Parts: sequence; C-alpha cells; structure tokens
Amino acid sequence: MLTYEEAVKLMGAARYPERGKPLENNTRLWWADDWFGYGNDDWNDAIVVVLHNTAIVTIYPDGTYVLVTGGWYSNTTRARMSDYAPGYIKQKNYEWYWSAGYDPRTETHAPLKLFYDGMRVSTFRVIAPSL
Repeated sequence: MLTYEEAVKLMGAARYPERGKPLENNTRLWWADDWFGYGNDDWNDAIVVVLHNTAIVTIYPDGTYVLVTGGWYSNTTRARMSDYAPGYIKQKNYEWYWSAGYDPRTETHAPLKLFYDGMRVSTFRVIAPSL
C-alpha cells in the first residue's frame, strides 16, 4: 500500500513532476489536478496512480482511496491496485472482489466484498460508492 505521505515524498523526488513520477512499467504517479486538468478544486491535493492512460487509484489526504479500472479488468490492473491501495483485489469465477486483508485489531481476515468501479476504501473498510 502506498500512503498519501509516501506518495507526496515520491512526487517531491520526481525529476519532472509535470510528467509524473515513474513507479513501474507503464505506471506513473501524478498530482490529480495535473492529470485531470487545472482549475478543478475538487481533487483536494489528491494523487493518482496511472496505468497507461487510466487513473486506477486516487489517493486522498484523508487516507481514503478510490479504485477505478476504466474498463480494463486485466491482471496488471488488479496487481497495481493491490500494490498501491489498501487490501487486495482477488478474482474468483471471473468476478473481482476487494478485501481489506488481515486486520490486526481483530486478528481476523476481512471478508471479500464485490468490487465495483469507483469503490472508495480505507485501510480496513469500504467507505461508500464514489459517485
């Protein structure tokens, strides 16, 4: 999982922040207002993980994350979401599920929740649909 604070540090170390910060093959970190366009105050200093041309994970300063496939239900999309957002995405019978993973507070594994585009999650739970 990439926290907001870690993402800010990575963006601070970017050689050319206006081009994003490379993370992995075809994956970059961007300030949301740079990626989506200037003059939009709705992003509240959010940072996005972009795979090819799709912002698959949006990281907000309040510790929430919005997950979007952009229609690309690929193994790479699923892996990047699992790498940079809390919990993990699992595929079962051609459906995607999100789990918060192991919760040390209760010493249990979180149940699987059906994944949907725009899902807003935090470390241990689904917050609400992001509409």
